[in-house]
Amino acid sequence: MKKICKIAVLSFVVSMLLSGLTGCSAQDKMELLNAFEKTAGIRSYENHSSYEIQDITLDSTMDEAALIEPFVSMLQGLKMDIHQKVSQNDEQTILKGQVDMAVSLLGTTENTSIWMDYDFTKVPQRMRGIIKIPASAVGMIPGTEGGQEYLVMDESIVEQAEDLAPAVDTGSAESVKNLQTQILDMVKQYAINEDPNFVVVSQLPDRTINGEKHKVYQLKLTDTSLKALMKYIAAEVPQDDSTKEMLKEFIMTALMMTEGTEVGMDLNDTFEKFRDGTTTFGQDLNKTLEAFDDITMLGDQGIVIDYIINSQGYIVRQDGVIDLFMSTQQVDDALEKLSPTGNYPESNKSEFLEATATFGLKFSSETSRINENIIIEFPTLTPENSINFSDIGDFAATRAKALKQQAINKKAPSGLESIQVSSNIIKYNIKPIIIGKYVMLPLEQSCKNLGVTYKKNKNGSYSISYDKKTIGFKSGSNQITVNKALATLNLPVTKVENRLFVPKEFFERYLDASVMLNKKDNTAAVFRK
Repeated sequence: MKKICKIAVLSFVVSMLLSGLTGCSAQDKMELLNAFEKTAGIRSYENHSSYEIQDITLDSTMDEAALIEPFVSMLQGLKMDIHQKVSQNDEQTILKGQVDMAVSLLGTTENTSIWMDYDFTKVPQRMRGIIKIPASAVGMIPGTEGGQEYLVMDESIVEQAEDLAPAVDTGSAESVKNLQTQILDMVKQYAINEDPNFVVVSQLPDRTINGEKHKVYQLKLTDTSLKALMKYIAAEVPQDDSTKEMLKEFIMTALMMTEGTEVGMDLNDTFEKFRDGTTTFGQDLNKTLEAFDDITMLGDQGIVIDYIINSQGYIVRQDGVIDLFMSTQQVDDALEKLSPTGNYPESNKSEFLEATATFGLKFSSETSRINENIIIEFPTLTPENSINFSDIGDFAATRAKALKQQAINKKAPSGLESIQVSSNIIKYNIKPIIIGKYVMLPLEQSCKNLGVTYKKNKNGSYSISYDKKTIGFKSGSNQITVNKALATLNLPVTKVENRLFVPKEFFERYLDASVMLNKKDNTAAVFRK
């Protein structure tokens, strides 16, 4: 029953968004819907998309927010450029594709590529993916210490995963196509029959691109129109028998693909109650929408997407902006209204009370070479330049075992050697771990030698206060914050036998310390400069 409810909610959301087409004339509705349908059936294409975060903010009075704010600020201005090439057969059972991605952040650009090769008609089925590891991650991922730059994922991953659905066959692929057809038929029928009396999608003047005239449709949602559309769908769907029947068929197909035919009786019973009004689904939904009336979900720009359709009826370009807004106080107030007692427990309220967040995204997507012969060139793989994804666990276990053994073996000598710094005698009493060319020092003992304390925060992160500096970090990450500014270590903070180890640069750069190694006994001294 839970799966039925989840799919029903998903179907409701899909219908809600696409029913915005009812703001167009009947001809415009069908023209845009036909373009969606035709574009979904494209066999091969190239696509270039770009995404840019224009505005992202977090405003909170909570102390823990100070650790998050630097990461939020870091995302400001993030840009992603994605170039795709895809080639598949008409049945969508054989696919080859390549995705080249460039991510620009904080003045640097990281590049990666992904190749896909699926063939569900073969026995056994072929399903392989190759990821080009970003240059900054080579050496950090277990198994890439030798400079391996490709990560390979193949059928063995699926065979080892116990919680994945059964392997896809040609019958399942056909079911997917039938499901897509049902969705489009449902939306078409609903768009033709219903009219909310307000415009969500409108036709704009034609646009000439490379000498060819293109039709342009614009989807525009404000915070007010989004809520109005949600309420309209909530009120109309329960009253329309044909829409409910199409929704039932759609959910039945989706469930049978994953759960089998035994869900039929349960589904029929649920829809009969929905049809005759014996379920409170509609009332509960309306109550929820009313409670969320005072929640602002979209910023001033709202959601605006331009769909550009060529003379062949394909959507060849999309340009848009998405402006989101969230206030945890507004969410908590709405949940309090929905509480049966009218008193929402304090323990359930948001950790960041009175926090507000904004997120603005600008994007564009252009598709070309539709249904042409697209050639996908795969990289040549060797044991020297690639590792298999399924082997990472073994590599990680081997690395952890080696680190653990190093920590056990590196015992300080019985007669500690020392050095003299000014009038102080400094002992080599710290047992480091060596990873390649990097030296990792135990955090607790090193801080103790420096007279510096660190604490663990409620969210699992750690912080150190020293000389007007506040340094925040987490186990397993090489990203730290220094007075809210983001910084990167050569290696991530690592936990070995419940002890935190950090690169020696951590102390040299941010705690004004010196580190000296005694190579004879493999010990280290940490002291103030």
